[in-house]
Amino acid sequence: MAGARRQALHWYRRLQRTRLKVFSGDEDALLAARKRLREEFDRNRSENDPDRIKNLLEIAEATDAYLRQNVVQGKLMNDGYTYRFRLTDDTTPTIDFGGSKTQKK
Repeated sequence: MAGARRQALHWYRRLQRTRLKVFSGDEDALLAARKRLREEFDRNRSENDPDRIKNLLEIAEATDAYLRQNVVQGKLMNDGYTYRFRLTDDTTPTIDFGGSKTQKK
């Protein structure tokens, strides 16, 4: 069980770092993500079923990958039509904007 606790702490910390990277500069998103992470980990703190723990750790890993690879920040520019997106090194290279694919540059 100590190994599962260590893994849970690893994923909690990693998701917190991911949150800071993905939502950088967006205080509302940073606070909401911090609150949600804390709620989810607290809700499952007393879980003892090894299969359920394994599943929860897999969910944490998948969530981390999804956030890093798929979440981007967009800002509407002054012209009112153009958006500037902030991509990270982890962002998936191809993004689908309503059917037209755009390569990350």
